[in-house]
Amino acid sequence: MALKTRKFSATLYPTYRSKFGSGYVTEMVIGIGRSEDNGTRTTFEASTTADVLSTVERFAKAHSEACQASVHLIEGRKPSGFDAATRSLYYNLERAQTK
Repeated sequence: MALKTRKFSATLYPTYRSKFGSGYVTEMVIGIGRSEDNGTRTTFEASTTADVLSTVERFAKAHSEACQASVHLIEGRKPSGFDAATRSLYYNLERAQTK
């Protein structure tokens, strides 16, 4: 039996190294009119949580800047383990600049 494909969206938000400590800061703008000003976005289809994570990782690697990924389900039911697996996705932190 084939797994059901679901539609997802992923947004990559810029992430910087904190100048006040050893942590990271993610920049998100709330309440703006144009969605393209708030992160880099893509939509894709996947059937399992592992498929979602691999797609988002490829997207972030192609983006090549330090970022935090936010993944949302557009249609269908969440695959098993989706919430726990997508709670804290950071990529390319070795490229993070101090801000």
